[in-house]
Amino acid sequence: MKIKFVWLNIALVFIGLSIIYYFIAIGEIDKTFLTISTFVFSIFTGFFISRQNSRYDKIREKLSQFDGNMSSIYRALFHFGPSIQDEAGEIIKKHYKKIIKNNAWYYHIVHESTTVKDLHELIESRLASKKLTTLQSTAMTRISFALHDLQLARKGFIASYQERLPKVQWLLIDGLAIIILINISAISSQHIFLTSLLKAAFGTAIILTLFLLRQLDNLELFEGAVGEDSARDVIDIIE
Repeated sequence: MKIKFVWLNIALVFIGLSIIYYFIAIGEIDKTFLTISTFVFSIFTGFFISRQNSRYDKIREKLSQFDGNMSSIYRALFHFGPSIQDEAGEIIKKHYKKIIKNNAWYYHIVHESTTVKDLHELIESRLASKKLTTLQSTAMTRISFALHDLQLARKGFIASYQERLPKVQWLLIDGLAIIILINISAISSQHIFLTSLLKAAFGTAIILTLFLLRQLDNLELFEGAVGEDSARDVIDIIE
């Protein structure tokens, strides 16, 4: 539904610009400004999109590591009986249900989370004084490493989440986009259907580029595929 809404808005922008450019004439501006601004805009947006995409990939990798460790802990607790495994499963499901409910994989980054602490306390209270078999000792080692990795992954989430574009860089990008749109509008196209369509397509592409960069900066691009699907997979494993 969200993707359809985005494409509907893009279509409306294109149609609106086409109508404006077809019926309204704007004074001529030296096309040199369009060439220079487009060149600079493409360099900066290319660099920023590449940087944000690398950040996005890094978070996706950390997210896979975090979710994998969660399911690993749940599976390893099988060796200690159904009671503790069920309790751990409830803690883990509570963690992921909040993500699904709010449709935000970063929910536990911007809100306080006690999931890792609760798992630590559960395992310590139930298994600290228990004499373990060789198989259980091996499983406990796996659980200890997984809990350690969960904390590292969470710290990595927080650090990467905060690596957003500063306001100065957004001011630069938005300023260049406005200059390009003004220069595009100044190209003569009144009552010329094809030229109006081309101008509208170029203007829509500039707006779409800003939207894409904003989505990457907010870590909302393909949000469901990255966060919600992974959360549902962990819940399915438990259930």
